[in-house]
Amino acid sequence: MTATQAQKAEAFRALHERPGAFVIPNPWDAGTARIVARSGFEALATTSAGCAFGLGRRDGAITREEALTHARAIVAATSLPVSADLENGFGDAPDAVAPIIGLAAQAGLVGASIEDASGDPKRPIYDLTLAVERVAAAVEAARALPFPFTLTARAENFLHGRPDLDDTIRRLQAFERRLLASAAEAWMPSRADLDSARELAPTATLRYVPNVVDVAAIGARRAPADPPEALLVGNFAYAPNREGLGFLLDEVMPRVWAAAPQLRLTVAGSGWEAPARIDARVSAPGFVDSLDPLYARAACALVPLLSGGGSPVKFIEALAHGLPVVATPRGAAGSRTGSNAARSRVALPSTISSAIASPLAGPFSMPQTLWPVAT
Repeated sequence: MTATQAQKAEAFRALHERPGAFVIPNPWDAGTARIVARSGFEALATTSAGCAFGLGRRDGAITREEALTHARAIVAATSLPVSADLENGFGDAPDAVAPIIGLAAQAGLVGASIEDASGDPKRPIYDLTLAVERVAAAVEAARALPFPFTLTARAENFLHGRPDLDDTIRRLQAFERRLLASAAEAWMPSRADLDSARELAPTATLRYVPNVVDVAAIGARRAPADPPEALLVGNFAYAPNREGLGFLLDEVMPRVWAAAPQLRLTVAGSGWEAPARIDARVSAPGFVDSLDPLYARAACALVPLLSGGGSPVKFIEALAHGLPVVATPRGAAGSRTGSNAARSRVALPSTISSAIASPLAGPFSMPQTLWPVAT
């Protein structure tokens, strides 16, 4: 059964809302679209460069009609959701950008990107005020559609000879500020995010909606394995998770093993494979269909994040499984542990190794020394 455009739009939005990242390829034509679709990808995105090169032109030298014709061919080639690279919207003024969103929807697309690059070598990037108004116009056009059209606002400084990180961040924040102010309501998963959003858009309607875990769906806690196992769960394609894993393996575990050599470490999740010469006490099962067996046999859970945003749901999930948790302040940010506070420790990065090792000096027991959980 062929999916409707609305169903494709919902599927595309769901890819963005699920944990972790997903990879979206850029087919150049209908043939390559079918090839990548058969390779297991879940969505496709057009490429303005690929379209231009296929026509024997340089990137940025296609018309709006050519871009839409190219998009229609990609959409028709498979049943996957398709987002389009619409360059600068093929117009400088906001009222020139808005119509392309409606035309994109008519072409069968469920998403698109609009960039702040002008195409003019003399002024390659639009000034900030104009860039924000262009994005706002595109957003309003997308919201008028009868399905959730996913719009990406791109800040292109680094692609056009302007390696100004501060200005790039300022642009992204300005896009966010304008969108927050125009949204009917925005939900934030942590109080820190809520405070940041209030600074960006003081007049916006913002609500704190913390992450939760369905405790009723979790099986009974069983006795941990012997020798004891520490468990780290995450999608390691996400840069903060990968950074935290590197910190754990390089700086923390050597000191933990000096105090508790019997401890084993299980790293579960996609995006990381254990190198050939890693310590034999480390296992990496990769992606697993169910984490319940790993939680059931673990002696403790680790959340060693050093960066990132939001509310790390794995901290809450481990507590819900009845595990003691050792986390960095970032790893516990936004979490309200309630009655589970006696089973959580939040340690500074410099002391997390002793926080892990101390309950392992003898038979594993709940931590005795507590750090306050960040909220």
